[in-house]
Amino acid sequence: MSLNLLFILFTLFSSYLPTFVAKPEAAADALLKWKTSLTNQNNPLLSSWSLHPTTNLTHVNRTTSTAPCTWYGVHCNDQGDVVKLNLSTSRLNGTLQHFTFSSFASLTHLDLRLNDVFGSIPVGIRYLS
Repeated sequence: MSLNLLFILFTLFSSYLPTFVAKPEAAADALLKWKTSLTNQNNPLLSSWSLHPTTNLTHVNRTTSTAPCTWYGVHCNDQGDVVKLNLSTSRLNGTLQHFTFSSFASLTHLDLRLNDVFGSIPVGIRYLS
């Protein structure tokens, strides 16, 4: 009887348990950290990857509240969570060793085709949906 009650209580209150949520600021920081680890971190396609609001004024004002959702190749949901990174044919050169997968709890699509990304796939990829 007590196990049934415990199960019912757990079921009722499990929706109130805190879950891991990556904030947009954490995703922006993670992308900037990864960008600096790339061999060609000055790639013009990634010029929008900046927290400086005057960088690449052809796009929406880049502030910590909109970054990284306005950056090249980054797609977010309505809540501002990064859900897709489409960086195919972006002339990237480097590894995924400094890509912090845990900062992207909502990421469901990662496209790195036709780039020069080499090395092993980090175990942190397990944090993706």
